[in-house]
Amino acid sequence: VDCGYGWGNTCQLDMLHAQGIHVLIHGFDFELGSDDVALATMYRGRFDVPVAYDGDSSSTTWRKINKRTGLGFDFSVYGDAAQVRGCLVFTDKSTSALGIKVRLRRTDKAGGAIYFEDDFGSTWSNSGLIHHECGQWHDLKDISCGYSWGNTCQLDMSHGQGVPVKIYGYDLEFRSVASDASWAYVGRTQVAAAHLQDQPTNTWLQVSKGGVGLQLADYPDATEVRACVAFTDKSTGSDGMKIRLRRMDHSGGVVFFEDQFSESYSNNGLIHNACGAWRPLKLISCGYGWSNTCQVDMMHTQGVDTDLFGYSLEFRATLPRDICRFAPVISQSVAFTAELYKVVSPAGLWPDWQYKVADAPVMCSPGSVLIDVNLTSQHLEYKCGVVAGLGACIEWFSPQADVQDWQYFQVLGKLSVACGTDALLSGFHFEFSEGGQWGRFRYSCCKAAGAPTALVPAGPRRQAAGSIDGMYCPIGKDESGRMRYRKDALPPPEVCSVVVSGLQPTDAWMGGRFEYDAHQARFVYTSHLSLTQSPEDAMVWHLNYNDRSAYYSLALHGTRDTGKLNICRAVAATFTGWDFSLNFRTTTAGVIRSEHVEMPRGQHVVSQESLVMDLMAFHQSGDEVVDLASGTNFGIHAVSLFDGVPVWNLENDVLSKVGGDGEWVVGQDYTSCTWVFPRDTTSGYLTFFHTTEDAALLIEADTKHLGMYSDRDGGFRDAGFVVDVLQWVFLCVVGHGDTDASAVGTSTFYAALADQNRPRQVGSADRVVCGTSVGAFGWPDQGPGKIAMTKFWNRRLSLQEIEAVFIETHPQVKLLSFHPANGLWCIWHNCTSTDPSVDPVGIAAPAFEVVSVSDFTGQFEGKGVPKMHADNRKALAARLKTIRAPRRPAQPRKPALEGFTPEEPKYEAECVDYSNLWRTIQESYTDAAGQLVSRTATLGAEPLDSPPERHPCEVAAASSGTRGKIGGGDGQATPEKMSYEEIDSCSTRGITRGLKSAQLERDGAVWGYLEDVFSHSLDLLCDVPPNIETAPMGIGAEMQPEEFCTDGKNFAESLLKVTNMQVGIGLAGAQYDIAQEDNLDCDPLQVGLARLFCDIHCVRDAVVRGDRSILRNLKSATDITNRNMKALTEWAASAAKAETGWLAAKMDVMEERTSLQLKIISETLAAAGSAPAIFLAKARTASETMLNELSGFAHAASFS
Repeated sequence: VDCGYGWGNTCQLDMLHAQGIHVLIHGFDFELGSDDVALATMYRGRFDVPVAYDGDSSSTTWRKINKRTGLGFDFSVYGDAAQVRGCLVFTDKSTSALGIKVRLRRTDKAGGAIYFEDDFGSTWSNSGLIHHECGQWHDLKDISCGYSWGNTCQLDMSHGQGVPVKIYGYDLEFRSVASDASWAYVGRTQVAAAHLQDQPTNTWLQVSKGGVGLQLADYPDATEVRACVAFTDKSTGSDGMKIRLRRMDHSGGVVFFEDQFSESYSNNGLIHNACGAWRPLKLISCGYGWSNTCQVDMMHTQGVDTDLFGYSLEFRATLPRDICRFAPVISQSVAFTAELYKVVSPAGLWPDWQYKVADAPVMCSPGSVLIDVNLTSQHLEYKCGVVAGLGACIEWFSPQADVQDWQYFQVLGKLSVACGTDALLSGFHFEFSEGGQWGRFRYSCCKAAGAPTALVPAGPRRQAAGSIDGMYCPIGKDESGRMRYRKDALPPPEVCSVVVSGLQPTDAWMGGRFEYDAHQARFVYTSHLSLTQSPEDAMVWHLNYNDRSAYYSLALHGTRDTGKLNICRAVAATFTGWDFSLNFRTTTAGVIRSEHVEMPRGQHVVSQESLVMDLMAFHQSGDEVVDLASGTNFGIHAVSLFDGVPVWNLENDVLSKVGGDGEWVVGQDYTSCTWVFPRDTTSGYLTFFHTTEDAALLIEADTKHLGMYSDRDGGFRDAGFVVDVLQWVFLCVVGHGDTDASAVGTSTFYAALADQNRPRQVGSADRVVCGTSVGAFGWPDQGPGKIAMTKFWNRRLSLQEIEAVFIETHPQVKLLSFHPANGLWCIWHNCTSTDPSVDPVGIAAPAFEVVSVSDFTGQFEGKGVPKMHADNRKALAARLKTIRAPRRPAQPRKPALEGFTPEEPKYEAECVDYSNLWRTIQESYTDAAGQLVSRTATLGAEPLDSPPERHPCEVAAASSGTRGKIGGGDGQATPEKMSYEEIDSCSTRGITRGLKSAQLERDGAVWGYLEDVFSHSLDLLCDVPPNIETAPMGIGAEMQPEEFCTDGKNFAESLLKVTNMQVGIGLAGAQYDIAQEDNLDCDPLQVGLARLFCDIHCVRDAVVRGDRSILRNLKSATDITNRNMKALTEWAASAAKAETGWLAAKMDVMEERTSLQLKIISETLAAAGSAPAIFLAKARTASETMLNELSGFAHAASFS
């Protein structure tokens, strides 16, 4: 395609309807694609901005071109988009190179800041050429066009020549800068919909122009769809506009999806550009018949004047990702076949499908699960396997799907069979009821423990060398069954152990002061900690801690007999998370006795009771922000990395609740906690959790004071605490209202910096947010900063629970976890290459390497040489413990296999270019999923360099003639490369001319017969008059009237043949015209034979070239298969070699262990002295017991 900006290369669009009927065209778009997936995934979408301008321009004055007063955009709907550009459709009456400029800026009321400006040039065409032009890409992070008068935007235009300008459209396009997205933008369909009037409150009105039919096959790769709108309204409240896509009433009226968009609150002045949520495309079906067509409805809950400027559907495709859910398969079965006999007719019907699916259950035998499922052209093939650690199997049922018409099998697409976490599918069976008109799946899920793995820390915990280095301990399993590991990056607890010596009433330790010293791992004298004896009871000691911010006193109780201390349970409650160990000595009856008491470390566990919001950036997959606790959708916002921590960057953005799902109300008691790196600003507020009416937690920007904001009663309420905004901060507010809907109550605030050990109470306020609903996190122009976590409970958390939340969600705690979406092990953003290992030990990345924890003690001695002394058994046993089994080597990387793309044949150019019949081919076939696919393919052409003789199609193309008007033609010359229809017209005109000639001959014959009758009649009349003689003088003349009459008759007949066109000269001229036209017109026999020879030659060419293309494709496919088999064979050999080497090393280890064990037995027998028989009897008994236990284990773990 080449459509330029000059009269020599510009283009136009034409329309032709085969029936010649009235046509209404609502729009026409060009969509551009790329074969480069990396580039294709960078495009994110576009906003169709409502603009209108047709008039004069100015070179010095900017003129607004957008409709209404201002424009607002929800940029978050395009997720990770980082850049934006403007695209303009316009024409002008320019006469030089100076052209049109368009800029996006804030409105005057919003400050007038200019975000970007583009120069689109000029058309130089007197408004005859329409230019489609896009500007440069600009950074999106610097642009903010909001939904209020304080931050809305507008589009301005200026022309360097000041000539008349007409603008047809303006779009904003978005793209990301990364090419590793999980989805790709596929396309956009503009639906003919508009609305410019009032509407009744809570009443749905159709806004689409008639029925809506969608050819979803135009986007075969699309998996999701969403709606995008541009609108404004005269709303005055908090409710907004709803739009839905549904079937028309006579098509069933089924609602496919519904979106709610916030009100503009602008008296129709601000235009909102926004998009709804992404939804599965398979749920939508809007066809081209009255039985399945759809419509778009709109409703405004306030019933106000609403202007809808556009409604579009965007499509995207989810890109495949390798997701591994590991379960060790011990053995597998042969392939089974569920015979579905799926044969779909051209009309899309699969007769009696419900019986065929119900008669083909997919079930594995007890103790096995499905490990492979493949759909062939008509049937379903599957394999079963025995999996280690398989548990109990439970039968489930999918939700029933309503079946309105049993002709259509597509209802199966609405049924899903899915087992929960740590469960495997054992089989499924379709069930239905024609009377009840429903269908469902009955299926069986078996619990699976996966491969048992444990990493047990051993040895001392040492200071890590870097931020990533350190010991990582298991904290739970992920969705793939792999363990997740956490490194505790918090500062060490203040109290680890207490060393108290000489705990006696008369000791000098009474009243002594001591504090923990990390270097000496003990308490030394300081001013914070004291141990004193109770004056009432000599056996009660008080451990006192006082650092001016907190005071604790614990009573340690002992007894006179043993001196053992029983530590109060208050220790665990007061010092949550502290390790206590008390070493002391007592003197009883002159004997010094040492005792050791250890307190278990407090568990950092917070109950999930009443948890209504749970947002952690680390948990998000994709761009959609969905609350894990209540399912609240907070729109589209990508996660980014800051300071090595996954965050939502809300410095200039808001997480706003969208849709009606996940609605919840703040109770009388509540707690809200957040980890934030605050935005550094001196104006406005930093708003965190904001309900529909109040802000539960915020920071006043200029003073940095913490507090809350009550829109209902009193405004900002200061807690009196200054927040450090230059580092990570943990903030919590605990609220208690006077009633469950009161704005009056007590808000208690807690705070801690990342390098502190625990949060503390920092202030309070006299207002609460009870009774309001979940609204947003952040607020327009009040961005809080970079958010790593936020949680909300509808109950009051204790100080100990808040401390636990602080530790569990600390942003600088490193996590080692597996990412199933891309098959990587990662510590935050530091990842390995694709490595699906179940156990992370041995994996490596550029920034780290994972090794197992050892019990290395720093003693260097000769390996394998036990100490020699009288009783060598201990040395041999110690040596036996040092022999480690060799670690199983990592398997070689599985080779990437080549794919095969068939080569399409090329045909002679003379054949392909002859007519449209040869340029494209329409074909239908059934794909691997059993679906009927129709597509139009363009045939390739290959010109002949030197044909041996004139090509038949060239001969046929040269045949021509003139469409004679006598035969019914238009008098124009026939085209080259005459079509079958044109050849048929040649024959039709020849037949018409033959009929015309016959008509002339008939008319001439009729006239001849009439002429004969007339002539003979005159002869009779001429015979009647007698001859007349005139002789007055006896001499005269004789007159004969008969001859005179006859001559007159003959003259009249001759004159008539000249003047009458039916006979004589007229008849001859008409027949000559027919003969001449017949000579100039095309000869149907000649042209038809030439075209027939052309087609026969092209069919021969297609057969020959097609056969040769098949042979080449077969050879290419065979070569690729051979190379793939060679790569797989080499990979299998390498894997077997590694396994064999590992087994050999294990045998060496077993041999060495056996040798040492035999030596130990020999030493033991030698030490037994005179009682070896007794020893051997005991050994025999122990061996029999061990063998019996092993036999029981083997029997329990075996499968039949």
